[in-house]
Amino acid sequence: MQTTMMGPSTVRKSVKVNRADEPIMMFGGSPMSVAVPPMFDSPFPGVMAMGAAVLAFFFMPWLDRGAVKSIRYRGPIYRAFFAAFIVSFLVLGYLGVEPTNVWGEFGKGVPLVGGDYIATWVARILTAVYFAFFLLMPWYTAIDKEKPVPQRVTY
Repeated sequence: MQTTMMGPSTVRKSVKVNRADEPIMMFGGSPMSVAVPPMFDSPFPGVMAMGAAVLAFFFMPWLDRGAVKSIRYRGPIYRAFFAAFIVSFLVLGYLGVEPTNVWGEFGKGVPLVGGDYIATWVARILTAVYFAFFLLMPWYTAIDKEKPVPQRVTY
């Protein structure tokens, strides 16, 4: 919105803004709003994704099938999934406050993604990694080899 002074009154003019210059972030810095831009000019899919991202933490005690709860005794599979989750969380948080064209565009000749913004595709992939951490948790925590818990630790 541009404001122009005309005598004692102020007149507001609407200015067309390129959407690529605006960050996709809409909901208080949630990393999930990056990966789900508004569809059909509706923010509802972004709100749903943000809600799912928060609710996933609520279900973690039931999703985790590991015998130990400390990461110190967890196996390599859990540590790999956890590292991917942390990286995706941090990068999605960064992309949530940057414009979509922060990393440029794919070339027009690239199949499937030609002409799209690189940051948008990175955000989509990292959103899948973010949710895979929770959705696959019953599987990879059940098969992971854990270190034995020392005798001094009691429950």
